[in-house]
Amino acid sequence: MKAIPPQEFKSKCRFEEEKLNGITDLTVMIKHALDLADNLCYVTTLKDYELNHSSFLPYLQVLHKVLDSPTYTQEILKKAYLYSMSFRHILPRLYISMVIASLLEDTTYLSNVCSMLISECQPLQGLMLRFTAISFFPLNSPLLAQFCVTNFNEMLYLTKGFLETYPNEIKTAAGWISSNISMSLAKVHDSFLINHYIETAISCDIKEIGESSLEAISYSIPREAFEQFIPNLKLFYTSHPITENTTKIIAYIIETVPTAKLAYEFSKGTTYENLCNIEIAKRCFNEKDYETLKNIADKEEVAMIIIIEAGSEKFIEIGKPFARGSVLTIEFLRRITPNIKVETVRRFLEAEIEDMKIEIYETLKATIMKGDFPADYFAKLFAPPFKFQSTDFLMYVVSHGYRMGVSRETLIGYIRVSKMLPPSVRAAAMGLVMHIDELIFYILGLSDQLSRMFLINKIDKAFPKEYIPKILEKCETSKEIQALFNAVVVFEDNSLAGQVLDKLLEKDSDIETNEGLINFYFVNIINTIYGASEERLPVSQTTIEAIFQHVLNAVKTAIEFPFPLTTPKKMKHWKKIVSYGPKIDNLYFIHPKITEIIELIEKLTSL
Repeated sequence: MKAIPPQEFKSKCRFEEEKLNGITDLTVMIKHALDLADNLCYVTTLKDYELNHSSFLPYLQVLHKVLDSPTYTQEILKKAYLYSMSFRHILPRLYISMVIASLLEDTTYLSNVCSMLISECQPLQGLMLRFTAISFFPLNSPLLAQFCVTNFNEMLYLTKGFLETYPNEIKTAAGWISSNISMSLAKVHDSFLINHYIETAISCDIKEIGESSLEAISYSIPREAFEQFIPNLKLFYTSHPITENTTKIIAYIIETVPTAKLAYEFSKGTTYENLCNIEIAKRCFNEKDYETLKNIADKEEVAMIIIIEAGSEKFIEIGKPFARGSVLTIEFLRRITPNIKVETVRRFLEAEIEDMKIEIYETLKATIMKGDFPADYFAKLFAPPFKFQSTDFLMYVVSHGYRMGVSRETLIGYIRVSKMLPPSVRAAAMGLVMHIDELIFYILGLSDQLSRMFLINKIDKAFPKEYIPKILEKCETSKEIQALFNAVVVFEDNSLAGQVLDKLLEKDSDIETNEGLINFYFVNIINTIYGASEERLPVSQTTIEAIFQHVLNAVKTAIEFPFPLTTPKKMKHWKKIVSYGPKIDNLYFIHPKITEIIELIEKLTSL
């Protein structure tokens, strides 16, 4: 006998379905059913067998429905059962007798069919038969649980032979087995059966079959029953490699188990532990289970959720101090409030406190600016060994702390430990809190030009001028001395200004070019002298004459050069500056030198 092609077989099945209700002779009905099932014995390809079986299964369901009516008594069905058992081929015999036996109250018949299923050992036919058998098994049968065990074991056994013939059809076989598990567990939730499925899946040497089976088992276990199966389920995921499919199953289990605590206990120690942390953390929040949350709070991704969702105050109750360089530090600092003990904040920052990145300083500054932190909190937060390595942050903390009422001694202590910052920065910070005499002694104790320039720029009429000679003594460059001269003019003390200029004249050698020398004097010193001389001479006539003689000598030297000293534009600027001198009556004694300088500049300009 030849196999009927799939499309023709499908039509034949539909035709026989329609005839079922019209057949009054049960023997004829069963014979037609056996003949239809017999066609499956001759199908030779997997694709055709799957198509023909999918067409035959609806027919069996209609047959079962027709036989399950008062018309057919138990005695009539027993005769039909015996008739089906007499068919020449085992496969049709088992299909039809299973349908009939599922309707008989005497379980002996069903037991006999179950024991005979092993007779069909052709892998493809045997797998599809067992896949079908579970769908007709009566829900209230005492044989159901044991049948599920046996049926599953036999399907696994037949799968090996099936894969020898169809090595590329692992997914197909896995689909049949997982569907069989799902149907079995939909009919009976027996703990022995579930554990058997789990243990068998764990020991399965075909990875895809094991994974697929575990997926079906996991999706079929009732939520309230999950706890008792966690130990066995965990055995699989403790050693099983991570795959896309198993990751999906794990996510389902974590979401489904009754409590966050059980979810954590399930994931702990498995290869999937780190993948579960975020979902477990979310469950902990929803269930307010902070004790369980503590177990995973040291994981960076979980800590981030805690800080963002619950804030730094709650994180302190649960979490642990951060490792250096942790991205959590920024999020933590954004959310600190005066309600959090400053000692606790310091403890959580201990890895960063002596060497912070600029982002941390900026975040801390923003938090302080928007928070109402008291002075004592502020003072303790930045106490040593806190190190300031950001200029802006140090200046902000010192100025803000001073306004808040933090003691000068405390703020000065912050500055002194900030050794990584340049001396000039520390000097500027000291200038915010020190009295002027303290600041002078502090800066004069530094060997730093920028710090001295900072001090010079603070000179005004209120500045104690008795310190000027000490400052002058420390000045090392003509730039400092020139700035000091410009500053001391405010005292209207010729002697003091003269001391500064005398030292300045000694520094001509520091200026490398004539252009630099002339520019230095014209733009800086001469302007200062002219401005001060409108009222009275800022220094003695002798000193002023010496200054202009320096300028005159420099310009004379420039005329001897075979090339222009500088640009015509700059020389015109010099001329404009020096030409203002004859208009100042107090400088009458120097007018001849000024005139000579102007003539020489004009000559230079024409070269």
